[in-house]
Amino acid sequence: MKQHILAIDLGTTNIKGIIYDLEGKLVSQASHSVETNTPTSDKSEQDPEEILGHVISIIQNAITQNDDSRIVGITFSTAVQSFIAVDNDGKPLTQNIIWSDRRSEKYSALLAEDVLGKRFFELTGNPIYPSLTGCKFQWFKENEKSDYKRLFKIASIKEYVLFKLTGQWAIDYSTASATGLMDIHELKWSPEVLSYFEIDEHLLSPLVDVTHSIPLKNRLALPLELEYEIPLILGASDGCLANLGVGAIVTGKAALTIGTSGAVRIASPKPYIDSQQRLFCYYLFKDVYIVGGAANTGASTYHWFLETFEKQNSASAISQGISEIQKTIRLPIFLPYLQGERAPIWDANAKGMFYGITADNDIQDFRLAVLQGILYAMSDIAETITESGMPIVDFFANGGFLKSEIVAQKLADVTNKNVVKSVEQASAFGAFLIGLLSLNIISDIEEIQGFIPKGEVFSPNTENVKIHDTNFKNFLKMQKMVLDIDI
Repeated sequence: MKQHILAIDLGTTNIKGIIYDLEGKLVSQASHSVETNTPTSDKSEQDPEEILGHVISIIQNAITQNDDSRIVGITFSTAVQSFIAVDNDGKPLTQNIIWSDRRSEKYSALLAEDVLGKRFFELTGNPIYPSLTGCKFQWFKENEKSDYKRLFKIASIKEYVLFKLTGQWAIDYSTASATGLMDIHELKWSPEVLSYFEIDEHLLSPLVDVTHSIPLKNRLALPLELEYEIPLILGASDGCLANLGVGAIVTGKAALTIGTSGAVRIASPKPYIDSQQRLFCYYLFKDVYIVGGAANTGASTYHWFLETFEKQNSASAISQGISEIQKTIRLPIFLPYLQGERAPIWDANAKGMFYGITADNDIQDFRLAVLQGILYAMSDIAETITESGMPIVDFFANGGFLKSEIVAQKLADVTNKNVVKSVEQASAFGAFLIGLLSLNIISDIEEIQGFIPKGEVFSPNTENVKIHDTNFKNFLKMQKMVLDIDI
């Protein structure tokens, strides 16, 4: 009987289930979209029961779809910095408050201004921002007083799903390292940080390794009888797993992801604490930490433009006219800060703008300016990583926004680096690799490189590099100017 591993990716926009054979070949995949409720610009919530339902559906279909195969493990990737308050019966007291929610901004601003902000950054590796679990907890405590009295657990979406499937609470070190509550040097919940936020440790799940597994309990969630025990492997955070999935866990290789949002990440053999508090540092394995920056901008910004100004709701427009970008008249500079911004500026109040508009500009110029602004935001993070003493040789690109070869080429031109189009579902593939380790199919991280396919390489065009170098400098000038304006 064939043996397969199911990797479940709990993303912001979609819940994906991908089945791999033990050699890493993709067998089948499924995807369910998730609705995000954003009635105001600072509120971003999802229904945890909707997400749980998608996960159960994916698992059921994977287990029953083929009589000559067996799922030997289910492993997880997850978007980080989600927050769900749960009562003693395991029922949600809140919606799934996701990373882009900014209602806790006043609490993060107070901490950032305090000397403890720097201290906590050094302990946890997390720049101070509203997405941190402690800040969301403070918002919840102050604004949902009746529900706060019933609080039993603070959970991320992956913890909630795993609890519903296994009856056990647990969080892996990687996902926990993005909460801003875990000491990344000692790999434990920080008593100092918990004391500041007034969080009792019993509200948090026990910390476990990324390869830790818990048996799936069909009586809890699945309406089918399992003929054999299936281990649920905790896996890690989606960003860390994207690095693992493309092989960017060695010096000089950086993973660059543009999905709903964007990020640039590079591996370090030990915790790296940026003296200017611009970069995060998350745990993946012993002696493998992921350093980088996440941006609020990405495909969501591009789709905002298409829907608002072109009345389109299709990714097909992404590459329209991009091939001529270097031949058009000078494009406006676009700052893509529609929801504030994380790395490297960490300003929840940052605003977007177009600058340099003339009567010669048409709608295509604005569309291309938006695309260019997204890529410049990625380049800004990449340059910050390089400035911190971790030079980047190659980018391993992944995420739906980078499916286009034209966009991949533009990224090479903007960054003046080789761009390798790597595994399309990098986070899920990284979760699959964690599954191999957990199930003892491979014995150590060194064996992982043999599973990673080689991708197409896009090299920078010298002429285009010069154009983008000038434009990027203007982008940084405008960024500095706008950050000094309070709107």
